[in-house]
Amino acid sequence: MTDQHLEAVDIERLLDDEGAPAAAPFAAHLARCASCRALVEEARFVSEMLSTAPHLKPTREFTERVMGGVQFSAPWHVAVGESVRAALPEQGTARTAMLVASSFAALVTTTAVVWVALRANEAAVVAGVLVERGSALAMRVASEVAGTLFGPTAVELLRTHGLTAVAIAIPAFVLTSGVALAGFNALSSTARVRRG
Repeated sequence: MTDQHLEAVDIERLLDDEGAPAAAPFAAHLARCASCRALVEEARFVSEMLSTAPHLKPTREFTERVMGGVQFSAPWHVAVGESVRAALPEQGTARTAMLVASSFAALVTTTAVVWVALRANEAAVVAGVLVERGSALAMRVASEVAGTLFGPTAVELLRTHGLTAVAIAIPAFVLTSGVALAGFNALSSTARVRRG
């Protein structure tokens, strides 16, 4: 063992196996190191105090009070199972009808998912067309709004730079409007203070 101070793990090991041959390097260090000897003596004192301390029995309400403060969350699969069991009627025809209906819904959903998965190319084409038409419609609406509010220069800017211009212009407009509103509010407050 190197001549380093003992760590908490070493002290525990030493107290547990004091007579064992593995404790010899620790004993050699303790013979030279007063600070480690003091730590071992303190740990030995605490260990003896704990071993002689009376064993206290908790009250009957202890478990209920402690567990009442513990927030327990069940794993997702347990929570789903409990929800399904709570939704199902206890027994009889209603339970059978519910199981048949849910099985049918699961079959229809699974069939639809498999059908869409097998036709992913067609779904991608349809999605692409929808996105393209949606962006063209958004551009047309944005051009009309920009033309009405800001004139033909804004429409030309929108046509040349597309939706990037809108993404920059809208926050800039909101920011400058907010600054202007705050400035007018400050001027108004100053005027009221001077009048008052």
